Amino acid sequence: MGSNPIGHPISAYPALPHKWRPPARAAYATSGSAFSAICLSALEQVRLNAAGFLRSADPEFLHQLRVGLRRLRAALRAFRRVAPRRLSRRVRRRLKHAATSLGEARDWDVLCQWLASGKRPSTELEARRDAARRRARKAVRSPEFMRALADADALARGMTRDVPLMELAAHALDKSHRRVAKAARREPWDDAPARHALRIRVKRLRYCCDYFAPRYRASEGYVDSVKALQDVLGQLNDAAVARRLLAEAAHMPPAVRASLERREARLVRQLPRAWRAFEDLRPFWKAPR
Repeated sequence: MGSNPIGHPISAYPALPHKWRPPARAAYATSGSAFSAICLSALEQVRLNAAGFLRSADPEFLHQLRVGLRRLRAALRAFRRVAPRRLSRRVRRRLKHAATSLGEARDWDVLCQWLASGKRPSTELEARRDAARRRARKAVRSPEFMRALADADALARGMTRDVPLMELAAHALDKSHRRVAKAARREPWDDAPARHALRIRVKRLRYCCDYFAPRYRASEGYVDSVKALQDVLGQLNDAAVARRLLAEAAHMPPAVRASLERREARLVRQLPRAWRAFEDLRPFWKAPR
């Protein structure tokens, strides 16, 4: 058998990017078992996609690797009353550092894919993307990255405090929901930095829902509205990042600039509707189960 880049034996990297797999319902017997199963599933997503990213040009491996890292950090937030606090904070810091080092490469991937879809490839931008991917691969091979995942693995398999699962779920979901509402209080539809802050809150709420919604009835409508809102905000962020990266290029063709402006304007018009659809729904954890 070979080994993946972080020292865990696997036969080969996956033929396709590996998405997160929700734990079986039996894993929700206690808050500790749920925490362990969720973290280990996210770690599997990270490890397999890290191996794929080092050996494949498919940009989806990097995307799913970063999603796995975000899921790990989101689980540590959602289960903060369960995991040892000091170790949890240390793991979150290391995972954040690892994710940051991969973000640049993902930004260039998204931009080059968008340009290619419109038959507007750029040799200069593709060279920058390739350089960013080389730096990201170096980060994945680094001892710091290995240490972050080893710490996360130890935390997932270690001792946890006994907190009633549904009490923990309601607390985590309510806190995440309130933070989304606070970030949207000033209706930041036309303010790119404020939209970015809202997007992060919505993304964290989405992961929190993924972790706990299986224990509730009639959660689908709320979760679907969170996903729809996250999708609009994510596309707006992609447009903002594309604008920033293209500004670094030697020349931005007028047609590309115009296409970006049309895309952004369309998404900004969609955002208030997506927000109202979310805002009108009663949180599923407050309804009778």
